[in-house]
Amino acid sequence: MRGYGVIVVDNLSNSNEESLRRVKTITGKEVAFYNADIRDRAAMERIFSENTFDAVIHFAGLKAVGESVQKPIEYYDNNLYGTLVLLETMKAHNVKKLVFSSSRLLRPFTARPKSSPSSRAARKRACTSIISARASATACSI
Repeated sequence: MRGYGVIVVDNLSNSNEESLRRVKTITGKEVAFYNADIRDRAAMERIFSENTFDAVIHFAGLKAVGESVQKPIEYYDNNLYGTLVLLETMKAHNVKKLVFSSSRLLRPFTARPKSSPSSRAARKRACTSIISARASATACSI
């Protein structure tokens, strides 16, 4: 993280401010924090207008497997719609680098997710497809 600032956007719906302290510990830098939901287009526009981004690391997904089976629509809304809003905001601000983290497991984005009948796997595949389509259409680095 040398030479880069850290800006966190999180609505804290499934986390807390302790994670911000951990980011500061890891990076050795102060962390700018916006308590916002990535599905909120106006908030994302404001955040991107107030800052310059070279890249985005996207960790903003709900991840509780049991709950995702009980509340699949809420998970699709958060994970897919949130990703779409983020990608559209990035495009509007010419930000072309994205690291997508699925279940906090970083992996090369070119890896194809394995087939699975679970709704969780379906959401992951959908996010991967959306991100791949955006990258192809706008020459982004993912």
